[in-house]
Amino acid sequence: MFHEAAIARVTALTEQLAVAEGFAETLAGRLGAGR
Repeated sequence: MFHEAAIARVTALTEQLAVAEGFAETLAGRLGAGR
């Protein structure tokens, strides 16, 4: 049970990291285009 919860937690964190990276790339692209 604990192992499954840990996997779910890691998966959620990985997804959040992927979203954050995508947001950062989009933001950087907008800033770069504004110059």
